[in-house]
Amino acid sequence: MRHINKVLLHVTITGYGGTEIEPNVFTKEKSFAQISKLINLGFPAQQIVLRVDPIIPSDKGIATAKKVLELFSETGIKRVRYSFLDVYPHVAKRFEKKGIKLPFTTFNAPEALQSKARAEIHKYDSHYQFESCAEGEIDKLGCISAKDYKIMNIPFQIESTSLQRTGCSCVNKKELLSDCVRCSHCCLYCYWADEEK
Repeated sequence: MRHINKVLLHVTITGYGGTEIEPNVFTKEKSFAQISKLINLGFPAQQIVLRVDPIIPSDKGIATAKKVLELFSETGIKRVRYSFLDVYPHVAKRFEKKGIKLPFTTFNAPEALQSKARAEIHKYDSHYQFESCAEGEIDKLGCISAKDYKIMNIPFQIESTSLQRTGCSCVNKKELLSDCVRCSHCCLYCYWADEEK
């Protein structure tokens, strides 16, 4: 709160907190309670980005994402970033080990599954503005974008980098993590291919 004018807060809430997919992550209800406290203390909802990231584009996965959107629909948060599950080989092995069947076996979700998921989340267009990076051209906006600079009232200047993945539309991106391992949340979908925790 001391840095309220310098912060854009991205909160990742997929709806899988406390499950085998996100074993050490808060449930969506606990996250909702904490974010609501912050907003009630005066943190601007327009500086919060709700990240439903990733969505597993199966019927169950889409329903899980929609429950998150329902829960946060009256908070005043307008920006929602989403992505779809990327099935790295090590991610596929983690899901298989837990006995969780994935709805596709390719790296990216098939376009038909992506389209179905988008159609369902866009039913909440009256509550949210949807954004996505590296998921095709629909809703495309980098996680760090001119929009963020404008919200923070910072002059916008593009600096390119060669370290971004194909399709990434972020500007001024720099990897700040030095430990290339999964954090203690141990999410099954994590892209870091470290040893099992």
